[in-house]
Amino acid sequence: MANITPPTKQVNVALAVVRDAAGQLLVGRREDQLHQGGLLEFPGGKIEAAESAADAMVRELEEETGLVAQTFRPLITVPHFYPASIDHPALKVLLHVFLVSQWQQPAAVPAITGWHWELLNSLQVKDFPQANIAIFSALRLPEELMITAALGGDRHRLWSSIRDAITTGVRLVCLRDPGLSGQQYQQVASDLIAEFKSETCQLLVNCDPSLAVVDEADGLHLSSSRLSALSSRPIAADCWLSASCHNLAELEQAAAVGVDFVTLSPVQPTTSHPQAEPLGWSRFTELVQQTVMPVFALGGVSRQDRSLAQQAGAQGVAGIRLFQ
Repeated sequence: MANITPPTKQVNVALAVVRDAAGQLLVGRREDQLHQGGLLEFPGGKIEAAESAADAMVRELEEETGLVAQTFRPLITVPHFYPASIDHPALKVLLHVFLVSQWQQPAAVPAITGWHWELLNSLQVKDFPQANIAIFSALRLPEELMITAALGGDRHRLWSSIRDAITTGVRLVCLRDPGLSGQQYQQVASDLIAEFKSETCQLLVNCDPSLAVVDEADGLHLSSSRLSALSSRPIAADCWLSASCHNLAELEQAAAVGVDFVTLSPVQPTTSHPQAEPLGWSRFTELVQQTVMPVFALGGVSRQDRSLAQQAGAQGVAGIRLFQ
């Protein structure tokens, strides 16, 4: 009789990414004998039976560091599979990651031992377990993504709309104008990048990956049709790669290609695509929990929905009319 390998059990883990006012993160090093031993880690541990992910995060953070989380929100949920190694069996983990921005350290608790503070930019992803890759993407991304309206290359209106958005805190902009030819888009995008290169926002282009302007931008956004045609990542790893997704199959394709983050739409009914069936927040949440990268909620959402989207596990919100 053939040997049947039992299915790998899933371990649910709650992690606390503690970030102080200076942008430093609290990190420690895993003991050598543990799975992924010797690598850096964020505070956290297994979720106990009948315990919520948030309660487990609060408990683990206090047990490991003495800090009592006060203000926090879901950052990202990361499913990951570790194949078996010589020393450890295969492991399937589901990380429930929370961003902790305020906490207490009771006077009776001594200074934190075994943990230290590091700036995000000083940390290397390779020094953490592989499941943590998406956490770093989430930490580096803002909570809002502006998608420009199709203005037919009208630079004055485009420039003005982006500057207005920047004044309200927007730090990530995607240039979308499907009515332009490749050559027209190339020129408008190049002019846009030159105009805003000294600004604090990052600019993504939404075009054919072969256009030269892709190398000038901070990243490339793929339509769902361009995403489906790819078998590998079309740009360097040090640039953002995002994609438009609408269902689980597209989310899985994005993961296979090596996309850094996605928009998932439509969450709610929209006037621009009235024929599209909205996901609704319940289905949106289900899909986000199966996704291995940050997700922006798109379609019929407002800036006031950002907290709701984040409670559903999203990075934040995206849209065109959000910023008009």
